[in-house]
Amino acid sequence: MSHADLEAALHAVPFLAPLGVSVSEAAAGRVVLRIPADKRTRDFEGHVASGALFVVGELAATLAVASHPHLQGRAVRRKHAEITYETTTTRPLLVTAAVTTLPDLSFDEPEVCVSAQLMDRDNLVATVTAKFVVPIIR
Repeated sequence: MSHADLEAALHAVPFLAPLGVSVSEAAAGRVVLRIPADKRTRDFEGHVASGALFVVGELAATLAVASHPHLQGRAVRRKHAEITYETTTTRPLLVTAAVTTLPDLSFDEPEVCVSAQLMDRDNLVATVTAKFVVPIIR
């Protein structure tokens, strides 16, 4: 999926539009998203809300899986996602997710695990780890 196609797809999702998420980079099996730090994403204390961090982290992991050439056209399902918080931030973030290792896709129900790092400049703010199941094509 091209950068422009990915950007258009994000803007077409009503749930994401109010968050102002945008695409910084896109390549096969890798994506970098931007999260603004403004009234759309901040909590009552002025930090980027944990819900925004989780949603965009899981989204980045999902897009990395969906854009991987060996997984395109396959019915990938989310199995589990979790977030680990390191710190809070009031600044915009870059969220990077990449498929680094693929299991043997010939087995039934192999799992693909992708971590998305949410960075505030040089500081790790949170990590979202998502597991996906890739049913075998018959």
